[in-house]
Amino acid sequence: MKYADFIIDGKNIEFHNSILGKETIKIDNIIVSEKYSMFGTKHLFGLSSGDYELVSSLQFFSRAFVILDLYKDDVVIDQVRVTKKWYSPLLAAFAGFSVYFIIRLIDSLL
Repeated sequence: MKYADFIIDGKNIEFHNSILGKETIKIDNIIVSEKYSMFGTKHLFGLSSGDYELVSSLQFFSRAFVILDLYKDDVVIDQVRVTKKWYSPLLAAFAGFSVYFIIRLIDSLL
């Protein structure tokens, strides 16, 4: 699911995050970074104007569920705070149970 858009140098930078924790950074629909994370991570990418870092973090006990900080030269130039939806706890519980049952299934097959 796409969480945020940033426009830098006329380029569209998108941040996507899946329920399984896969974070993807796209610049003009081209994937430039992919990482798996349950609590947030750092993505580095470059544009003609310099190098950038997009840092994601999850805040479970606050109104903002996902916080995205965009850095250039170690200075925050933009921040997006994604608020929780009513179904966020349900999705987290479903993901947790799904992972548990998949691991149990794999373990029983070995």
